Amino acid sequence: MIAGPSEAFGDFAFSADSQYIFWTWRDPNSRPSRLYRRLTRGGPDVVVYEEHDPGFVMTAMPSASGDYLFLRSRNDVTSEVRIIDSRTPETPPLLVAPRIPGIDYAIEHWRDRFVMRTNADRADDFKLMWTPVGSPHGPWQPWVPHRPGRYITDLYPRADDFAWLERIEGNLHVMATGANGVPHEPVKFGEAAYQLAVQPSEYADNALLVTIESPRAPPRWVRCDLSTGQQTTLASEETPATTPRNYVLKRLHAKAADGAMVPVTVLHSAATRLDGTAPLLLTGYGAYGYSYETGFSAPVLALVDRGWIWAVAHVRGGSEKGRSWFEQGRQLKKKASFTDFISSAEMLIATGHTRSKQIALHGFSAGGLLVGAATNMRPDLWCAVIGQAPFVDMLNTMSDATHPLVPLTRPVWGDPLSDPAAYDYIASYSPYENVRKQAYPAVLATTAIGDDRVGFWEPAKWIATLRHHSTSGKPMLLHTETSGGHQGASGRFDEFAQLARMYAFAIWQTQGLPRHRAFSA
Repeated sequence: MIAGPSEAFGDFAFSADSQYIFWTWRDPNSRPSRLYRRLTRGGPDVVVYEEHDPGFVMTAMPSASGDYLFLRSRNDVTSEVRIIDSRTPETPPLLVAPRIPGIDYAIEHWRDRFVMRTNADRADDFKLMWTPVGSPHGPWQPWVPHRPGRYITDLYPRADDFAWLERIEGNLHVMATGANGVPHEPVKFGEAAYQLAVQPSEYADNALLVTIESPRAPPRWVRCDLSTGQQTTLASEETPATTPRNYVLKRLHAKAADGAMVPVTVLHSAATRLDGTAPLLLTGYGAYGYSYETGFSAPVLALVDRGWIWAVAHVRGGSEKGRSWFEQGRQLKKKASFTDFISSAEMLIATGHTRSKQIALHGFSAGGLLVGAATNMRPDLWCAVIGQAPFVDMLNTMSDATHPLVPLTRPVWGDPLSDPAAYDYIASYSPYENVRKQAYPAVLATTAIGDDRVGFWEPAKWIATLRHHSTSGKPMLLHTETSGGHQGASGRFDEFAQLARMYAFAIWQTQGLPRHRAFSA
């Protein structure tokens, strides 16, 4: 089981005068739960705040201006923020608004105001509000209204302009406004699908430094002027063998069973014929409100160069189409993720990208739940299934109250221990519990003894059950690393070897190559 909030790591920050350091302490379950303060020149640690609820993690982040420290307690659906004036670091943290189940908010400082990103008042994709710095409890004034399908994800104030990111149809867009409140033109990047990350830069510089990459183009470092939208490439990763124009990158949509339109990112060689003969690797995630980032991968391009098509189904459970996309794929609506995935495969078949039994599935962690459930539901569509650290024994794991990640992830999956409806629903789709006697495609599960998120016994039990029930005679393989953790591989070259093994398995099953040839390719 993947960890819930991505901020489950320790943080530290300095006071404005650098006389104090604030740092978070992680409990024995690695949950950040206390904020300490100490003098940088040495001295005792003082507890500033402790988060007692095991279902929340805590982060401490300085404001972009450096004038304040924001202490945030959160899970995947609820949060609350406390403010510490970094110029008077010994003052107690000030609570902005108490936590209310389902209300998620974050704070930034800009000029003479605090800016809040919040989903209050049914603003599913969030809105921006502001209040003077002297009134952190409000009243909060409306600023950028809620616009469905334009998911506000992060805030990046600069000295002159205020910038934020909006996710639209899976892609992040840089938005900005000046002190007069007039919005600037959004910064555009010209790819059908891409991955964008904001990098540290000077608060006084009226720009954002970002890295931008796509499945066919390696990362480049770009300075985006917030006032003009002008982009200046500062550096780029050298990949002499890669020419973006040799590849086709596009964003398609699959019609789900209930009529929702599911974004599907597709990459293939310009030379690949779309006549249904190409093998296709389909992947996805669809959990925790995380969007599947479509970045650059040399191993994926190596597969595409062999005539394969690579596709990502951006199913519900993520936030590619806004926060409501997440809400439509969690708890008692989780099966929408699986049917979205199957609809995406059927669309790719109908449009000539591939055909039945030419599709290999890949899912990592909660993505393993996705492909495991899809395998039970439609084994006839796939030729191979790869579960990388797959979360496939969901019912048993979520019923283990001693598991440190279970309290954090109940808002996403439900609580089978206290809610009979949640128990029955999870039991109806959990991959391990729903393996039955039918002709399954070949399956490869990978795991590591040191995985502290998905126990190695989950894929081991899954493969054993598949071997017992499958009537196809196809191989059911388990690869276990004796080192490494949730990612499996413990280093860059080990990661490449792991990908080569998985892709060779897919090639072997899709193209019917002899085993020795497939695994030496």
